[in-house]
Amino acid sequence: MPHLTLLLALLLGCPAPHPLPLDGAVDRATAPQDKGPEDTVRDATSHTDPAVRGRALAAMVRLDPDAWAPRGLADPNPWVQEATVAALCEHPADPRMAELLAQFVQARWGSAYVQGHAAMTCAPSAAARSWREAERWDQLPLALVAARAGDTEALALVQRALASAEVALELNFLHDLGNSGLVALIPALRAGQPLVEEELALDWAGARLALGDEEAEALLETALLRGDAWEQLEALDVLGGLATPSTEALLERAARRAEGVPADYAALLLDARRGKLSPGRLQALMEEGDQELRVQALGLAGHLAPRQARSLIRAGLADELATVRLAALDALIPLGADGEEDTLRAIFADDLLELQIAAAAALTAR
Repeated sequence: MPHLTLLLALLLGCPAPHPLPLDGAVDRATAPQDKGPEDTVRDATSHTDPAVRGRALAAMVRLDPDAWAPRGLADPNPWVQEATVAALCEHPADPRMAELLAQFVQARWGSAYVQGHAAMTCAPSAAARSWREAERWDQLPLALVAARAGDTEALALVQRALASAEVALELNFLHDLGNSGLVALIPALRAGQPLVEEELALDWAGARLALGDEEAEALLETALLRGDAWEQLEALDVLGGLATPSTEALLERAARRAEGVPADYAALLLDARRGKLSPGRLQALMEEGDQELRVQALGLAGHLAPRQARSLIRAGLADELATVRLAALDALIPLGADGEEDTLRAIFADDLLELQIAAAAALTAR
């Protein structure tokens, strides 16, 4: 599950400098009344803000990948490339989607971190471009792909970088490390732990734990049980993305001993892990829960039956906060607009541009 601390940025498909305006002070950009939903999204694919452009291109890729994926993948902004890749990865078994992803991970002009993440996740059979031919600052994510394929020189390069903590602030890369299965990286990750930037420390520990380094459990437990509420939430975000033997026990302790939002979040993660999500509990969070928990609840809508999911999403669409409404729209896109057309048209007609694009994407989803 994504970091609550970065969740607003991830919802928009862009880094922290491009968050939603503060709720209550939203700069509303009214869509021209003579334009339909698809026209509005198409126009936004040329927007100067990569948050808007990436979201719009992802929506158009879902409609016509052959026409729009090459444009999104060739965009100079890595966040736009990442949004395009994410849209293609929604259907990795589709041969055309797989072909477009394979072309991207091999391209000399792509963002190396986006290419590496695509190759490590939804395009594992594609051969990423050679790390040896990349610029020094681009080699690491490509070397990880090669190391997983058995390249010992690439493995040594990754080990050296990790041992000295010479790693960009890229959460996806750390997640890829943890999912690589390369237990030979554990000593280097241990050596780099004291040197890593504070923003990456818990995810670094999570990568170690995912690879089987049980010593990293103590770092996460300390954050869970002795940190402030914000640090507890960060540790829970990390645990939410892990499936190690100790993860459930850590979540249980957090749910029992933490207070307030961290305790509720830990309980929600436990329910999701155990396949015991209660529609009533999620609905109660929409009515009474903290803003972050409302967003998180909407992110779990896909685990519910369609009718229950739509009920949860409907509550999100009526939320007073733009970030929650945006999460509701994102949850609705896979289900389609059936029954919500009037609400979506109202958002499309008069609201924040990111919301217009998400509403239009739901209205035009096929």
